[in-house]
Amino acid sequence: MDLIIKFFSIFALLYIMYKAAEYMVGGATTIAKHFKVSDLIVGLTIVAIGTSAPEMVVSLSASLQGSGDIAVANIVGSNIYNLGFILGVVAMVSKISISKKILYRDVLTLVFISLLQFWFFLDGVSTRIEGAIILALFFIWFVVVFRSTSAYEVEDEIQEHQLSYTFAQSWIVFLLGLIALVISGHFMVEFATDIARSLGVSEWIIGLTIVGIGTSTPELITSIVAIRKGSAGISIGNLFGSDIFNQGFVLGLASLLVPIYTTGSSSSSGFLFIALYCLFLFVLMWWDKMLSRKEGIIIMTVVTLRFAWEIWKGIF
Repeated sequence: MDLIIKFFSIFALLYIMYKAAEYMVGGATTIAKHFKVSDLIVGLTIVAIGTSAPEMVVSLSASLQGSGDIAVANIVGSNIYNLGFILGVVAMVSKISISKKILYRDVLTLVFISLLQFWFFLDGVSTRIEGAIILALFFIWFVVVFRSTSAYEVEDEIQEHQLSYTFAQSWIVFLLGLIALVISGHFMVEFATDIARSLGVSEWIIGLTIVGIGTSTPELITSIVAIRKGSAGISIGNLFGSDIFNQGFVLGLASLLVPIYTTGSSSSSGFLFIALYCLFLFVLMWWDKMLSRKEGIIIMTVVTLRFAWEIWKGIF
């Protein structure tokens, strides 16, 4: 009975984290606008961080609690889900034109970071120095994005998150959202760890599936909204940007604070899969500079098989 309660509690916590991130972004956006910060900066920082806030809180919390497998599996699972299921659904619903910025800047950056993390995790640990390297690469990418992105590319995303608060209310909403995120992330890691131990499966599988997929909720909602508005291209940029943020900033910062120790070879193989999968996406998108329904089906099939293999390996 206790196990069932914890299982459903995880889904409740995921909803709380999603709403907390939404309100935190709304409060932060209003604060930024009060200080006359441009829409571009708000979109590239606050909104981008907001969609990755659940992954950030869960992985940082797991790392600090010594649950390295959950910290890494959460990022790997979330990133594969973003570029598999969500990207596949977007492509199946709407034919998407792929810009050169996404293709050569974002996709190849994610390939390079993934290959580095594959190499770093071969010995089962990401050290502070390795975390600093990944974090530095993220900030280089971010500066390039900032200089090459125009305001209209983030306008729809900002409008979707912006809420009407007074300046005082904004601070209250922001702080309450942040507190709710931190607390719910802490309990998410504890419950996920307990469930893994009770079921006799690895923390890696729980982190890769329930936690990893669950923390991708903001990206899923953002993509659905973008499709409904006829702006599928914004959705694609958000997915790749979010994945780079997850692997570059979140795991880089986590490793910098506390070295991340993992068991087995799942972590390194997970990053190798992301690197090879992104190269596959690069070829797929480079071929005719767009993604169609056929490519969407191919993408979803590849990722479904990967998840099925990981679960089979972890259970049997």
